[in-house]
Amino acid sequence: MRSMQDQIADAVTPAGGETQKAFDIWAYLQVLRKRKWHALFFLAAVVGLVTFYTLRQPKVYRATATVQIDPQAPRVLGEKVEAVTEMGTGSYWSNQEYYETQYHIIRSFEVASRVVALHSLGANRTFLGVPEDLDVYEPLSDAMATEMLRGMIVVDPVKDSRLVAISVDHTDQGLAQLLSNAVADAYVEYNRDVALESTVNARDWLIKQAETWAKTLRDAEQRAVDFRKINNLLSVNLEDQRNQVANEMDWVAQRLSETRSHRLQLEAKKAEIEEQVRKRGVTSVSIAEVLASPVLQTMKARLFEKNLERDSLAQIAAENWPEMRQRDTELETIRTGIRQEVQTILRAIDADYTETAAYEQQLVARQSELQEQAIALGGKELTYTQLVREKENAERIYQLINNRSEETTLSTELSQINNVRVLDPALRPEVPIRPRVKLNLALAIVIGLLGGIGLAFLLEALDTSVKTQEDVEKGLGLAFLGIIPTFTGEASSRRRRRRRRKHRAPELRTTGHPDLFCHDNPKSSAAECCRSIRTNILFMSPDRPPRKLLVTSASPQEGKTTVAISLAITMAQSGSRVLIVDSDMRRPRVHTAFGLENEDGLSTAILGMRKVEELVRPTQVPGLDILTCGPIPPNPAELIHTERFKEVVAQLERLYDRVVFDSPPIIAVTDPVILSRHVDGAILVVKSMVTNRRAAKFAVKQMRDVGGNILGAVLNDLDLENREYGYYHYYYYRKYGYYYGAREDEAKKSKSGNGDDQAGDTNGDRAPPPAAPGS
Repeated sequence: MRSMQDQIADAVTPAGGETQKAFDIWAYLQVLRKRKWHALFFLAAVVGLVTFYTLRQPKVYRATATVQIDPQAPRVLGEKVEAVTEMGTGSYWSNQEYYETQYHIIRSFEVASRVVALHSLGANRTFLGVPEDLDVYEPLSDAMATEMLRGMIVVDPVKDSRLVAISVDHTDQGLAQLLSNAVADAYVEYNRDVALESTVNARDWLIKQAETWAKTLRDAEQRAVDFRKINNLLSVNLEDQRNQVANEMDWVAQRLSETRSHRLQLEAKKAEIEEQVRKRGVTSVSIAEVLASPVLQTMKARLFEKNLERDSLAQIAAENWPEMRQRDTELETIRTGIRQEVQTILRAIDADYTETAAYEQQLVARQSELQEQAIALGGKELTYTQLVREKENAERIYQLINNRSEETTLSTELSQINNVRVLDPALRPEVPIRPRVKLNLALAIVIGLLGGIGLAFLLEALDTSVKTQEDVEKGLGLAFLGIIPTFTGEASSRRRRRRRRKHRAPELRTTGHPDLFCHDNPKSSAAECCRSIRTNILFMSPDRPPRKLLVTSASPQEGKTTVAISLAITMAQSGSRVLIVDSDMRRPRVHTAFGLENEDGLSTAILGMRKVEELVRPTQVPGLDILTCGPIPPNPAELIHTERFKEVVAQLERLYDRVVFDSPPIIAVTDPVILSRHVDGAILVVKSMVTNRRAAKFAVKQMRDVGGNILGAVLNDLDLENREYGYYHYYYYRKYGYYYGAREDEAKKSKSGNGDDQAGDTNGDRAPPPAAPGS
């Protein structure tokens, strides 16, 4: 089933079969037009309630005092003297934190409580809002009054400045001014008190610390003096002693290195001499000392000369000659002298080696003594350095505390200089800030409009009735045969009469029975809609058009009898022999439309009491006969199940071109479900804005479950003049009657008669008016 809200969101299927999403603004506007009274009522209710609430609210006035907050107070003592209390004197973010803290302090319980205590607000009638004529009232506690005042304080920083607007909202103008100035003054006083308290506390603490560190410094100095006395460090300080030991250790180390090198040289020389003596003898030793000795050189020269002389003498004399023995004695004497001289040099080298080794041992011993002295001096120096460091630290801390104590003492005297001051005191407010009537009304209108629109779409979404062609085709899955507009509204509306005069439409006859409207007004739009339905039914199967038609509905009071009569009339006007059968054997009504009595009819024929031809009666409509219901039987469903009923239907089919059966509602009884198996097709009547989609679906399912052929559905009682439901594609149906009347006037003027109109009413060859897309 399709409703108006489905049309808004569903896809539109073009001829190619592809589904495309379409935004139909007209569908939205149609929903708003349909539900305009709901939306307007919601709008009026919201605006009314807001207006009532706004006008009943007391007028609230706001008094504002401006305060300037500097990051720090003026520095009278210069930049080097820092304040005790920390302020926003650092980076950008530090300043931001400082100012945010000040904004919260202004609205703090401490500042508000000072104002409450100063002005006794807990017992103030004006502050509490107690009427003057009330003699007895209960004052509030200071805590509750403070919280009440905090709720009235508004802190609004001035952008890109150091100014802050401190406002107080109250219904009394004078009290609002008084409280705003009082809060500003209390904040300034609180800021000064905090700075003074912090400075005094810091000064007292610094004085105590200075006394403590003075005693610590004296103790440290005394320990350093005692240590110097005990370690005999009064004449020469530790640094000089450490330097002397270090210098001596350097000298000893240097001498020890030289002595050890000389000893090693002597050891090497002794080893070399011993090796030469062992191989060549004492006289052939060739060391530097031996070679450099002039005595040995002289003696070796004489030895060389004596050897030459002996060699010369040996050539002429024998060995035992006296001269030869004399020469040998001289040579031996020289050799003995050489050996003695060499031995003397060797003994000197040994003595030098012995002396050098002894000196080396002395140097090593002295070096050990100096190392022990250095270690001892290191321990003393470490201890003394610690004592000196303790003294210096105590002295530095004492000096720092003493200087800061003096600065704090000066800051205490200058604590009256504040970094916060009142720039502009609050003035008496003359214009209330609340209630904001214009703003509230504007918001009420906006909310009312939005809420009304939402309500309209919500009601449309909750509406499950069948209203449009899409509801029939896509919701019920049935072919849309056409619409039948409202009969009574068309005859009674002044607006429509004015339109008929404007378009020269024919006057409508309303003296007859409402069910015979199409017969009494064949040129009306309703009659043309019925002819369009007739044509659609016949064109559904051109080769074998349906002859037996069943007209039913899902629920009672949906206009099935009116549709059956109107459809039978239009078929009779096309030249066919038509019979309308009142098969509603529970609440028959067709006979009343034609002014007949319901004495004998269908039930009489089924029971075989009379022949069918005798029971059929003519009507005032040419070509249309009627078979009334007859006496109401106690078991209508059983009668329809009989073979006799089949025979009656067969006889009627042989006698007439078209047979139209008017049946009961499907949901109420099972008669129409049974009848659907004995006819060529069934027509489901759906009353616009009334028939429930679930009920209509159930009716369709009931008939299809038994194999009934449902030709389609007719949308009945559609008010075409009501713009809430009249979609643009129904415009052609609505205008047809006006066009028809206008054409008749033109025909009269041209004296061509009205044959075309009569032909259109009788032969049914007129093309149906343009149907809606998808019909």
